[in-house]
Amino acid sequence: MTYSEVAEDLGVDKSVIRDWCKKADEGALDSTKGNPAQVSVEEQLAKLRREVRILREEREILKKAAAFFAKETR
Repeated sequence: MTYSEVAEDLGVDKSVIRDWCKKADEGALDSTKGNPAQVSVEEQLAKLRREVRILREEREILKKAAAFFAKETR
């Protein structure tokens, strides 16, 4: 496939695809080289996982509280 074909399939400009390929060839997209962008993604993922854990805990507490108050109002 050409850059133009891939770009059209993805709905982006062909220069974006060309830049991605150039960076990949240079190793700039290699996460094993300590790419700062990759570290940032990993930090964001860890933060989001913590948020999900906290939200799940809060949801469980709210479920229990709702059930408790539902019993009390009857």
